[in-house]
Amino acid sequence: MSRLQKQPAPTMIEPESFEQEEELPAYQPEHPMLAFKPTAAVAKSDHLDQYVEVDPFAKREAAAEKKK
Repeated sequence: MSRLQKQPAPTMIEPESFEQEEELPAYQPEHPMLAFKPTAAVAKSDHLDQYVEVDPFAKREAAAEKKK
């Protein structure tokens, strides 16, 4: 029974280091696509910005309803 109660010896020995480890600098990606800064496109004037909704048959419909 002593074999079942015996704790196995650790197989991995961890190094004991009491020195403070150096901090690595922050990672800076260097891919050219990440350095790209998009510029705003120049807005062109559009003829649809001047659109005014019109109901061409409004007068005829109103006149038709008055006749009834």
